[in-house]
Amino acid sequence: MTNAQENKLSMYLVLSDYLSTVLAETLQSMPQFEQFFAEFKAGVQKLRQKSEIQSASRLGYRINKTEGKEETITYALNMASCITAYALSVDNEVLVEELKFTKSKLDKQRDTKTADDAQFILNKGIEYLQFLAPFGIKQPQIDKLTEVLAYFNLQIPQPRAKINARKLITREIFDLFIIIDTVLKRMDKLVDTMELVDNTFYTSYYFSRKIVNTHGRKLSVRGFVYDTNGNPIPGVIVDIFEIRRKAKTTAKGYYEFKNLPPGFQNLNFSRVDYLETNRLVGIVSGQRVQLDVTMEQSENKQDVA
Repeated sequence: MTNAQENKLSMYLVLSDYLSTVLAETLQSMPQFEQFFAEFKAGVQKLRQKSEIQSASRLGYRINKTEGKEETITYALNMASCITAYALSVDNEVLVEELKFTKSKLDKQRDTKTADDAQFILNKGIEYLQFLAPFGIKQPQIDKLTEVLAYFNLQIPQPRAKINARKLITREIFDLFIIIDTVLKRMDKLVDTMELVDNTFYTSYYFSRKIVNTHGRKLSVRGFVYDTNGNPIPGVIVDIFEIRRKAKTTAKGYYEFKNLPPGFQNLNFSRVDYLETNRLVGIVSGQRVQLDVTMEQSENKQDVA
């Protein structure tokens, strides 16, 4: 999603949260409002599902490629180091120079260049294999680097099917925003009739209806917390202890974190009468993770029930 779409979706969620707390009599006093609200919620749910698929596709691809590159570099540098040790032992200065690779360089350069360099190291390992056993390189090490390099090479070119699928989802998301906004305008017209009848409701509605610009702050993780029956759990504390970040779920069980540092983060979910739950998520810069969690009741809570 674009920043503008993210901001609008956040507004949808806030508005839905608010309207769910309004007395049924108030909503029923506006003809067809409940029908429009049901259509609005259904559209937002579809939008969240499409957005989750879009994010998961991008995040999964990025994490797979990143992990593949990291593993390839690790095994390639280890092999280069062992071959260099052999080269020094036989005064092969040319081979020593050929194997002057660093982790920093392999990390920063293009993926295809890193794969080519790893293949060069692998080829040297195969070429000098008969001399490398005393230096820690045998056939299993050759096989392992071959395996991880093959995996990394598969991750480099993004399959055309995935590109087309994401384009389709992006279009579906765009169309869903149009549909939801159309329903929202109908809701707005009905709420306008309440300005003098119930000004508190009218004011609260449009306060929730306001789109807040996050000024480029990226949603890193968001989601909902449910019990085993699928009901939202409010008041759940979501902690990321390592970086001292904390959030609390709303009445609808919603939580979010913005601008989390890239890498793996451990989210801890806790609330009285529920079993503490932990989830590990991978954060990629510029991408959002949808993490919905189900929490089980503690034995004490079940006994009371």
